[in-house]
Amino acid sequence: MGSRSQVDCVIVAAEPCAVEQKSGRKLSANQQTMLSILHHAGKDGLLLSDWNEKAKAQGIGTKRPASLYDAQKALKDAKLANNYGDRWWANA
Repeated sequence: MGSRSQVDCVIVAAEPCAVEQKSGRKLSANQQTMLSILHHAGKDGLLLSDWNEKAKAQGIGTKRPASLYDAQKALKDAKLANNYGDRWWANA
């Protein structure tokens, strides 16, 4: 019988210094991860439900659903993310 190997994926926040310089404030680990998810979505962005699903897969909002909203609001307030209707984008 063949053996199966399991691969674990880990998202590591990219250099927060650039984000800190742009927004003028330090982002939490959850906020950095959520911003990274949006950046990986590219120019098409993500529907809020898709963004939340991807964040939950990284452990954000699984224990406290308001964590998703809190991170999204912080990113929008810092002008690092924007939305139109139910679709979100990372600002360049």
